[in-house]
Amino acid sequence: MKYIFIINPAAGKGTGQKTLIAQIPQLLPAEQYEIYYTTGPGDGQRFAADCVKNSKGITDITLFACGGDGTLFEVINGVNGQVPVGVIPCGSGNDFVKNIITQQNLSDLSVHLNGKTVPLDLIRCNGNLVSNVCNIGFDANIAHNMNRFKHLPLVSGKAAYLLSAVYCFFHRLDYPMTIQVDDQPPITGNFLFALLANGQIYGGSFRGAPLASVCDGLLDVCFCQKVPRLTLLRFLRPFQSGTYLQNRTCQSFIQYRKCRKIRINLHQPTITGYDGNITSTTIMEAELLPAAMQLLIPLDATLK
Repeated sequence: MKYIFIINPAAGKGTGQKTLIAQIPQLLPAEQYEIYYTTGPGDGQRFAADCVKNSKGITDITLFACGGDGTLFEVINGVNGQVPVGVIPCGSGNDFVKNIITQQNLSDLSVHLNGKTVPLDLIRCNGNLVSNVCNIGFDANIAHNMNRFKHLPLVSGKAAYLLSAVYCFFHRLDYPMTIQVDDQPPITGNFLFALLANGQIYGGSFRGAPLASVCDGLLDVCFCQKVPRLTLLRFLRPFQSGTYLQNRTCQSFIQYRKCRKIRINLHQPTITGYDGNITSTTIMEAELLPAAMQLLIPLDATLK
């Protein structure tokens, strides 16, 4: 077995990467590992794809995504389900690993090397493989504007998300969409956001899809109609805690469903996100791919 560590040196504050780099040669002989530092957006995906291509017929490999959710996104798209992937969280948010239930420290390489592989569902959305969430509208704009805040001193991923939310609160709050879930009749209206979820948590601490599981073979979708700013303020706390599904006021403007596919037509180019990777589009098509890849996790771990 060979372990390849794809490290994003720009993720988080850089401290997690330093700890990992010191730990690798203590746990593995030189012939069993390789370390690669990404140089910019897309480089992790390119290198991961090259690793898979060059390893065929030679040896078994496991790739570690060592960064934040963006690094994991690139590695997953690079390997395309062909080899197992492990995750060493070094980013500012690290939302995906919140779907892993364990008593172990996921930053400790040794618990992964002694771990196990389990099947993980993925979302295929507009040609991208997504492990956690896709989002459109208000919350995608929050992710887009996090860069204004996440590199500030003493600002964590959660704090950066909250600061960005305040910033976006005073900007546009409605996005015209036509949404079709599975083969049901489409719904057209002005929406605050739409969330397509494999995992439960995003934005550092927001349990936006409280019924989601990364291994149930279903896609959780949540779409919120346009609401006044005062209503939005009252909505944030139950949305963060994931209790909004039991809140009668929230039920009047929120729809939550489980499905296998969804299509959203956006009436104009709109900010969208794939595990925090931001782009703009007029169409979002997504489907759930059950057990699409193997994830390396600690022995005692389970997936939400």
